[in-house]
Amino acid sequence: MQAIIAIPDTHTLRQYGGPEALMREVCGVPLLVRVIKTAVRAGADSLLTIWPSDVPQSIWLSAQAALDGEALCGIIIVQREAFEPRQSASWMELSELFEDRFLWLPWNCVTNQRALACLELSEGFPTDWNLPIQLKKDVAIQEPKIRLVSSPGYKALLPPYHAPLNPPLLVSSSTTDCAA
Repeated sequence: MQAIIAIPDTHTLRQYGGPEALMREVCGVPLLVRVIKTAVRAGADSLLTIWPSDVPQSIWLSAQAALDGEALCGIIIVQREAFEPRQSASWMELSELFEDRFLWLPWNCVTNQRALACLELSEGFPTDWNLPIQLKKDVAIQEPKIRLVSSPGYKALLPPYHAPLNPPLLVSSSTTDCAA
């Protein structure tokens, strides 16, 4: 399964303390590295990263070095100025790069492999792109007919500097379980 992560531009990252937020340690592991490693442990075998040109590439190179030895068959980096997951046109422009079914991972969603592995394939566009979701390619590239809300078990985690207007990081609850 392919995982897709879109990195926000520097302006957006400033709300989190700047581009360095991508490498802020969470339990001793840089955030971006942790998000990707968790996806790999949940079954992702390839990665598509959408990376804006105004975010230093040195951050990606550091993350990539930390991923050495992970079981990823392929990593594709696309440099794109604006990617809006709520717009099917953004997906359409990149549709040749992603698989028929993929895992959308928000860049700041700290979760566990079990929570990701339990995600069922969604039949529609989500209402909240700040949460991980498993999607079909055709759902992403079509204009949304229905919007689904999913993701019980995720909680907001405020950055350590507690700036009042900063958007939260998302963290999976450790009690998230697969209900079959």
